Amino acid sequence: MAEMAVSFAIDKLLPLLIEEVNLLKGVHKEFADIKDELVSIQAFLKDADRRAAAQAPNISEMDKIWVKQVREVAFRIEDVVDEYMLSLEQQPQDQPDNPGCAALIQMITQLFKTLKQRHQIASEIQEIKSLMCGIKKRSESYNFKPSFEQGSSSSNEGQL
Repeated sequence: MAEMAVSFAIDKLLPLLIEEVNLLKGVHKEFADIKDELVSIQAFLKDADRRAAAQAPNISEMDKIWVKQVREVAFRIEDVVDEYMLSLEQQPQDQPDNPGCAALIQMITQLFKTLKQRHQIASEIQEIKSLMCGIKKRSESYNFKPSFEQGSSSSNEGQL
């Protein structure tokens, strides 16, 4: 009876554990990807601000909304970058001073803190990627082409 309960628990928990390991294992690559994305977004926003200043009265509402959404994503990415860099700085680089069991407990405690921070960062990166996909899908569903890209007016008529 106990074996069945353990087997059932393992069958349910193992996929979750594998998913969590994959999430945490990929956090460094995900961080590098999102940091590169931030550089691209910042360049886009700088260009969009410059063009908006030049075309001020001709900027469509859709352009304004789209740039605002992209800017908000950039702020969230900056927050994640700061959080990630802070978590790296907080990791102890030295071995614990106290030998034996106390050192082991200290190392395990630090490991759990690190894993918790990585999980939060990885989850935030996934959420940011989802937001970016949502912005892109909405612009495609409304056949929106930013006037910044076209150099003329945008086509933002909805397809409902």
